[in-house]
Amino acid sequence: MAISQAAFNSIIGHKVVKSKSDIGVDTYSAISTQASSSTTASDSLKLALSTPVTTLSACTDPVASTVRRLKASEVGQAAECLADAFRDDELARYFTHTPDRKPTSDLRKLHFTIMKCIVRAHVQCGLATVIGENYDCVALWMPPGMDMDGLWPMLRSGMNRLHFFCRDMTKEGRIRFFDEFLPTLHDVKHQTLQEHDHDSWYLVYIGTKPGSRKRGYAKRLIEDVTRKADEKNQHCYLESTNVANAALYNKLGFAHQSYIHFKRSTPHVVLDVMTRPPRARAVARHIE
Repeated sequence: MAISQAAFNSIIGHKVVKSKSDIGVDTYSAISTQASSSTTASDSLKLALSTPVTTLSACTDPVASTVRRLKASEVGQAAECLADAFRDDELARYFTHTPDRKPTSDLRKLHFTIMKCIVRAHVQCGLATVIGENYDCVALWMPPGMDMDGLWPMLRSGMNRLHFFCRDMTKEGRIRFFDEFLPTLHDVKHQTLQEHDHDSWYLVYIGTKPGSRKRGYAKRLIEDVTRKADEKNQHCYLESTNVANAALYNKLGFAHQSYIHFKRSTPHVVLDVMTRPPRARAVARHIE
């Protein structure tokens, strides 16, 4: 999900933290140190929740393997899938299991609420796809040239309610999510992709229900977009908290670029930044 910083500031009523020294985030990157991380009011504030997926195998059921786009009426079911897939994810817990949480806080409900806002945002402004008969695997993408720029998409997605009216989200949770996480991912993505930033596919979230894993669902959802990216000579980008999935992403054409460390918890939460260059040109040159 992506929103303009100007639009976001007008909602939350304060300046988003931009200095990584202020928010305790280190980025170890193979990118050019000369890339600018500054943004203007027209730039997009990118959201990329972690994207750990299970180890994948071939999907043998042709009906269940059909990839389709999510409808607005299916936001709840898709959010349940992702909430279940990421219930033990360290980045998801980074926003919910804060030291200032109350004993009565419903963390499971908070986790689902966050997922629901994110799914709704991508159904409205991005690309949300699903596979499986029971919403077994869901992928959220931000396509090239798409974002959540403006107040109306923010209001419709429920992000403003999450910030102001969600009782279970603590002050520390809001700092981590809105002031630390969002601007950091925006800056790192811009620095990593540079001139390709606004013409790339951003895999924000992909998750499979625990009982539906090892059926190749996630692989199908990713390849559904990477084929489109190859046809139009476009890059793909993701961040992941699951180290075990690096080999899978490598097989799908992604390569490691950098690490992001979120340090407001112990242990720190680490994201693996990966990119996938288009394959169309390489194939064309080989054919010639």
